[in-house]
Amino acid sequence: MAIGTFAGIVSSCGFIWLGGWLKEKINLQDTCGVHNLHGMPGVIGGCIGAISAGFAEMAFENDKSALVATFKALKDGNRTISEQGWI
Repeated sequence: MAIGTFAGIVSSCGFIWLGGWLKEKINLQDTCGVHNLHGMPGVIGGCIGAISAGFAEMAFENDKSALVATFKALKDGNRTISEQGWI
């Protein structure tokens, strides 16, 4: 919920302030606000998702079966948890 709230605030602030600045500086014509509505929150969510996947081993320290159920590629032992998070 905190990540979604943060992404919503970034989206709203981008619509208010960043859209006009981008139009003035690089002549970006984002008439529907796609950059602010999907672009910036998507990048935020992707980065935080990769970081949280990288720290998954610490969260599942006591129950490795739940970790393997969450990240299927770990079952074969081909990847580490950090590699799974960044792929």
